[in-house]
Amino acid sequence: APAEGSPSSAPDAYTISGIAATQDDHGYWLSSWNGNVAGFGDAANYGSMYGTNLNSPIIGITATHDGAGYWLQGSDGGIFTFGDAPFLGSMGGQHLNAPMVGITSM
Repeated sequence: APAEGSPSSAPDAYTISGIAATQDDHGYWLSSWNGNVAGFGDAANYGSMYGTNLNSPIIGITATHDGAGYWLQGSDGGIFTFGDAPFLGSMGGQHLNAPMVGITSM
């Protein structure tokens, strides 16, 4: 995949926790632990959790099949939806034996 850009801020201010490609592979979103989402190439910005008091860090991002939205995953099981990504439930607020470590769409 071609490089379409990267965050310019210091690593401790923008620690990358996930990446998701656009449907046409001409862009991608980067998510950070604090809920920020940055789009590069043709990846549209549908929003983020940046500035929100999160219960746990964001550990990943995955795009919808049409590329018109994405889900963010918190390590506590919380799911946050943007664009056309439907909310189908989450494990936020539930007891987990271990933190979540990844997310993918089907």
